[in-house]
Parts: sequence; structure tokens; C-alpha cells
Amino acid sequence: MAQEGYPWGGSEPLWSSAAEKLVRQGNEVRVSVKDWGKPIPQIEHLRLAGCQIFIACHDFRADINHGEHLRTRNSMEQFLTRHGFTLASRPDDPRDYVRDHVFGFRAE
Repeated sequence: MAQEGYPWGGSEPLWSSAAEKLVRQGNEVRVSVKDWGKPIPQIEHLRLAGCQIFIACHDFRADINHGEHLRTRNSMEQFLTRHGFTLASRPDDPRDYVRDHVFGFRAE
């Protein structure tokens, strides 16, 4: 998602339409989303269509003094675990921003 202040708008309808079309054609589609602190109906729609959703936490930015409000990984992992998701991540990746991606998988 490209916007900072709003969960949906701008380019989101365009890329989400492409993502949905691709996943319905049998392609594996991953969608990186920001934690907005509440469910975003359009993202849930993509998940139900078959897209894999992951949350791009920004703890790496908090680590370099961009603000503690960016430290969300722990709370996201707790939220996903409480809601029955199995978690995956890439803690050994050399890129700091990739280490903060949290993947949640749940069988429907």
C-alpha cells in the first residue's frame, strides 16, 4: 500500500484488481500491508480470494530513532497468534526491512 495516512485510495483499486485477477488465474500473489490497527475490508477481500497477506512492520525504523510508534512487530505477532495464524518470518535476512515482515497463515 502506497499511502501513509489512509488505508485505501489512490493506486489501491488498481493494484488490488490486478492482484485479485492474478490469484484467480492460479498465480501465487502476496500483498504487503501496513498495520492500520483495524481490519481493512478490501484486504480481507483479497485474502478470501486467495492472496497471501503479510504485514510489513517497521521496527527497523524505530531501531534507528525514527520513533517508537513504528515498533509494531511484537503486537502484530501476538494479534495473529491469538487469531489462529501460524507465523513465519525471515529473521536471518540481511535486509533489516525484510526481517520485520510477518507472514501469517491460517487454514480456512
